[in-house]
Amino acid sequence: MTRFWHGVAGVVVCVGFLCVGVGSWAHETDQFLMPEEGEFADLGPHFNKQFVAAIVDGVAEVNRGIDAELSSTTPNEDKLARLRSPEHIAAEVRRQLPSAMVLIEGLEWNLPRASFREAYGDKITIYKVHFKDGMHSGLHAPYDPRIIGRLWRSGTIRIYDTYLGTDKLGHFVDMGYRYYVPYRRAIRDGKNEEKAMAIAVSMGTRNFFTAESGLLGTMSSGAYSNADLASNYVGCLYFRNLTESIVLNDELREPTTFVNEAGRMEVAAFVTEDPDFFKRYVCDHYNEALNPSLFQRGMRKRARKAVAERRDHLMSTWYAGPDGKPRPDAYFTEKVAKLATYGGMDYGHSFRFKQLVHFGNTAPGNEDHLDD
Repeated sequence: MTRFWHGVAGVVVCVGFLCVGVGSWAHETDQFLMPEEGEFADLGPHFNKQFVAAIVDGVAEVNRGIDAELSSTTPNEDKLARLRSPEHIAAEVRRQLPSAMVLIEGLEWNLPRASFREAYGDKITIYKVHFKDGMHSGLHAPYDPRIIGRLWRSGTIRIYDTYLGTDKLGHFVDMGYRYYVPYRRAIRDGKNEEKAMAIAVSMGTRNFFTAESGLLGTMSSGAYSNADLASNYVGCLYFRNLTESIVLNDELREPTTFVNEAGRMEVAAFVTEDPDFFKRYVCDHYNEALNPSLFQRGMRKRARKAVAERRDHLMSTWYAGPDGKPRPDAYFTEKVAKLATYGGMDYGHSFRFKQLVHFGNTAPGNEDHLDD
């Protein structure tokens, strides 16, 4: 990209931040930079409570409307059908969850606080480094205005043994619902599930304002985040799973809500009884070291150098095998390929494997297998 186009991109990014609040989503995270030592607290139970409460409280709101209609002299069946519709239930559950900006910044503010850490002892609740110390800090040329997009930083957390940035939860909630709306519209128009999900995914791959190839990704930071797209996709499945059976992490999961004999909505017992209910929506697809971003040409060589400098430490500690020893390079190469789909479903991954930078292709001597 020429300096002229760098300037154009910078202007577009700045205007976008001011006009559509892209800054609320464009947080950057770095799972290639981890602590020298320590142990992450598993925050799975914490988020389980939040996402279960969203379902329970959302259904309670739906039932308020249903009860009001059922108590009327002549209940309107069309209105009752709308109140029980997948769209209405998903909308009420979404209202119980914060916006992406509030969710991410709330986590960035609260997780490091002593009052939150008390329950976890010496364990790390969030790991966040100064911008200048992160891997992303040296990827842009000094004159590249897209460096502005790197100023929004997301710390790394651990949820059910998966390391991910707090930004992934913002994508899960906000973009997940944004996917769900066109998905349901397509279903109502007679599209099958595959076609409807392809339309939903296009929100993250083709829509200028929300696509990783547009303002939300490449234009604001120079990175097409495959992990962001995966969290968008599974977030959509969370909303679909309210009223549909969904395959999550290769296992068929029943709907989390249903209409009971009284005509009211009810939350399935397993939602509140399973202390790890939310685990079904968490996967390694969210980890940007295992499911790396596609950096634009000119950034990849610097990204490869940064990963090469860190790989020995990371592969022998945070990403070591169950025996505590470093895994072979081939393990990570295969992992990257496996995470390119979600159970075989296309979530919008770039599929440009030779241009991705990860543990499996940054060892000395692997340069010939990469495309800058």
